[in-house]
Formats: sequence, structure tokens, C-alpha cells
Amino acid sequence: NSGTADISHLSGTGINQISHDASVQPGTYTISTTGSASITNNHVLNLESTNDYMIVNPINGFPSDEITVEFWMKSSDTSNAGTPFSYASSSADNDFLIYDYRNISPHIVGPSNATGVSANDGNWHHLAITWQSSGGDLKIFKDGIIDYSGTLSAGSTITPGGSLVIGQEQDSVGGGFESNQAFIGSIDEIRVWN
Repeated sequence: NSGTADISHLSGTGINQISHDASVQPGTYTISTTGSASITNNHVLNLESTNDYMIVNPINGFPSDEITVEFWMKSSDTSNAGTPFSYASSSADNDFLIYDYRNISPHIVGPSNATGVSANDGNWHHLAITWQSSGGDLKIFKDGIIDYSGTLSAGSTITPGGSLVIGQEQDSVGGGFESNQAFIGSIDEIRVWN
């Protein structure tokens, strides 16, 4: 369940999309899935067990002081604190983390906010999480509507050169997974904007 994608011919100033039609920072990346994780003919990533995830390690050009992460997800799991997106670096295992689809709690350079936003009702939802370092502005859009607005980690900077994992929360760079934090469901069209 792994392969290499040569995207050195692509241009851009930063990561702007990770999906089945990716145009991320130019270079060659190894993208691996594990366990029973699969990508369907419709390019949906299915994570069916607590051992499933996708990893890009290392990933270069990750945004440091402004970021938007957006994706479609579907889950009916109510027992796990499902983790759609985890970026860990040498500075912080929760450098940028979207944690717990029962009560989405973004972590940025460590600290977190519980937002009261959930997305595990068995339906497809589009989520977009935005953050700006300058004022710590944090917003969560669910299905195109602002569902949360607050502040988090004002003045902080996300460290480059870390590990991106879809479907697990990293307690160390590229690992330290706990089964009760696994994403169970489907995820599609993941994009990272700076």
C-alpha cells in the first residue's frame, strides 16, 4: 500500500493541495497507507480499522504562520476521538492537529480549543479549518458555514519539515499512534493552503 509520486515538475510556493490530483510542493514524496486503508475508484481514502492511516514523512513547505486545511469526511464512529489530520514536527507532536470528530479540537503548536463542532453523524461533511498566527484567529467552517470562531496560539509558528498523517494522531514524529484516536470512516479531497 505504498508508492512514490514524483511531483518535481509542479510549481508553487507552498503546499496547496494534497488529494488524488495533488499539486503539492515540488519534489518526490513517498505516500504510504497501512492496514486495511484503501483508496477507492472515486479516490476516497477509506480508513476502516484503528491501524489504518496515510503518511507523508517528511513533507516540505508546510505553512508556518497561516494555514487552511479543508477536506470532505464521513464517519459514524462515536467511540474514538477520530483524528482526520495530524502534522508533527521536531518542535511539537501537535504542531497542527485536527483532533476528535465528536468535538473538533484543533491543536496549534501544542495548545488546543474544544469547539463543539462535530462531524461524525454518518453523513458527508466538508470541513475547513483556518488559522493565522498574527492574532491567533481560528475558524471552523462546516458545510460552508462558520461553525466556530475563536483564537489559539497567537504569535506561534508551525515548524517546517515534519510528518503529515491522515487518520491517526502522532505522539512522536511519524508514530506514537493510539487506537482510541484513530479516524474510522472516509476522507476525500484534502487540501492544505498557506
